[in-house]
Amino acid sequence: MYSLIVLWHECIRKKPAPSLRKWRGKEHASFAEMVAALRTDSLADFRRKHLSTPGIPRAVHRILKPLEYLIALAA
Repeated sequence: MYSLIVLWHECIRKKPAPSLRKWRGKEHASFAEMVAALRTDSLADFRRKHLSTPGIPRAVHRILKPLEYLIALAA
């Protein structure tokens, strides 16, 4: 999994993962940042494909934002 995630980040993702922490001398994304970016991108893709259709109740959309945030933070 490590190799696949790094390969995805370096070759497929168009922009580098945003930094979760700022360290002096840090130039590249850490593995945790790559995993967080993968989760965020996957959630955005799922939302675009399955939750952008009309008819989904507004209450569902209000619940999704905090859940997406918590999933992105999970390690």
